[in-house]
Formats: sequence, structure tokens, C-alpha cells
Amino acid sequence: MLTELIGGGAERSMLSIIEALDRQRFEPILILFTDRRDHAPPAGVPIVTLSAAAPFGALRLMSRIREIARLVKRERIDLLVSFLIGPNIVSIAAAKLAGVPIVIGERSAPQTVLSAENPNLPLRGLWSWLVRVMYPRASHIITNTAGAKAELAGFIGVPAARISVIPNALDLERITSLAAEAPDADVVWPADPVLVHVGRFTHAKDHDTLLQAFAKIRRHRPASLVLVGDGEDEARVRARTRELGLEADVIFTGFTRNPYRYLARATVSVLTSRFEGLPNALIESMALGIPIVSTACQFGPVEVLGNNEYGVLTPVGDPEAFAAAVEALLDDPAKRRELSQRGLVRAADFDRRRVGPAYEDLFVGVISSHATST
Repeated sequence: MLTELIGGGAERSMLSIIEALDRQRFEPILILFTDRRDHAPPAGVPIVTLSAAAPFGALRLMSRIREIARLVKRERIDLLVSFLIGPNIVSIAAAKLAGVPIVIGERSAPQTVLSAENPNLPLRGLWSWLVRVMYPRASHIITNTAGAKAELAGFIGVPAARISVIPNALDLERITSLAAEAPDADVVWPADPVLVHVGRFTHAKDHDTLLQAFAKIRRHRPASLVLVGDGEDEARVRARTRELGLEADVIFTGFTRNPYRYLARATVSVLTSRFEGLPNALIESMALGIPIVSTACQFGPVEVLGNNEYGVLTPVGDPEAFAAAVEALLDDPAKRRELSQRGLVRAADFDRRRVGPAYEDLFVGVISSHATST
């Protein structure tokens, strides 16, 4: 279950998990709150879009819970799986109503997402309360970082035994194949060096730090910055780009189903997030042999890149340090090659052929445990 096929890493992770499932063991159905789509749906998987006929928030919530519970019984569904706060809350309630187990996914830093630091979460107090009340009622929770597991146990109060850490499952062969495609016709690719950032325009991604760092880099050398994605903060990021006088050197590609064709042409992949789950963009960059500079935010970048072993880490919200790290890497081709080679090895840890069975085994185990307990 997802809100819709629009968004970033959580949506792409769910689709990758669906595609990784062995069809001899599983018959997945994708349930969406709305029919809005940017991502291509998984081939051969039935999609159910909820009616959401009720006009107001609370009534719409209850309507979705009842509709999902009826769907579970009608289709004889054995297990519900959902990602993101909204679908998680609805899925837990629907699963309890229908008498089936529920696995939810937490793909970010829960305490930060629910804090006043995150302006992109409306009705923060309500959602914080719902998470604290409902998350401990899930049959099991999957997170993709050890840090998020610790927060779910300590901050939310979920028993640690009911939390598993399983990384994102990516189709590395598909990523490599799609990377060979040319950029969109209206994107004129600049001369090297090129920094590429893949991610939605949201508070979490901290494009302001990225733009300030890039402005410092541009004072010392020619360079270009390619921003791949869209999102609620795009207008503000564009305005900030103009304020800093960077319009000639910053390219906005808009949303694309194939960001890999841009990543593959980068000199350096950059990420300046305030907080993260397990950023697909970092894994995809490594899979394409692109060296990385990232902020050492909670939790994914630190866990993916190690102690600067697979990329260069800098403090959160520090454009001076970020610019210095990028420039040092641009001046050191040997270091870029070294990080590229290490990244290719590290990326294999996230291949869906390696990670997919962990999701399968967990799903079967949760179903079996539920059957035994009932």
C-alpha cells in the first residue's frame, strides 16, 4: 500500500520490493489512495485505487480503513504491507479490522520527521500522536537503517524484536541499462565538471546548503549543477538560485522516471540532506561508478558510506565544508577513481537479488506467526 505513485525513495523502494518478490510464492496487489502516477507501476500486478468518497479528512480516513478491510476479505489477502506514515496508520487499523497481519515500513528518521524541524508535515501533533499509538500495534516494522530502528524502539516505543533492518532492494541491472539513455532533448548537457543532485525539492534535502556550497565552488572554477526532481519547494529553490546569480550554471530537469541517465554523466554525485532514510540516489550513484559527497545526516548516508570509505561525508548545514570537500575531490582524479571502484563493490549489497529474499522470508514469517497466534 502506498499513497500514490508519486514521490521519492519510499515509493521506488516499495516498487522494487514488489518486483523482487518470487511469483511462485507471492501474488502481490498494489493498493493506492489516489491514481496519480509518476512512476511506472509494476508489470502484471493488479492495482486497486481507493474511492475515498468522504469529503473530510477524518471521514476519509475511516472510509479508507473500511474499504481496505473489505478488500482484504474479498481478495483473501494474507498480509498487508505499507510504507509512509499515512498509509501505515490506515493499514494498521484496516488490518486489525480485517484480522490479518500488517508489516509497515519506516523509511526515514522518525523522531526528526515528527519534530517541529520538519515543516513539510502538516498537523504534526496529530500524526505524532497517531504514530505513537498505532505503530506499536503493527505486526512487524521494517526499517532500512539501524539508526531508525533505534529511534522506533526508543522514541516510539516499539519492541525491538518486532523491528527488522533490511536495506532497500534495487534492480542494479536495470539502473545500469537505463543509464545509457540520453538526457531529455531540452536538457543541454554542460561541460565537466558536473555535480548532480537527485531528490525531491523538500525541506529534508536542504537545497539551500547545496546552492550556497555551489556558489562558493563557482567563485573558484567553472562548474555546473544539475538538479533532478520536483517537489513542493521547487519555486523557492529556483528563486534562491536567481538570488545567488547561479541561473546560468544550474539546470533543473524536472521529474523523470530515469534519473540514472543524469547520474551516470556526473563528475560528482551530491547530497546535502538534513535527515534521510537510506537514500536510493547514493546507492544508484555507486552502482554507476560515480563518486559521492554527502552530508553525514541521520541515518542512511553514514551507514551506506561508512567512515568516508565509499564517499566523502561533511557536517549537515555547512556549505563551506561541503564546497571544500567537492573541490578537493574535483582536484583529485585518483581519489575519484578509488571511490568509484569501492562504490561499485558496495552497491552490490543492495541488489534486489541479494536483498529480496530477506523481505520474502520476513513476510512468510509474519504470516506464519499470525496464523499460529490465532
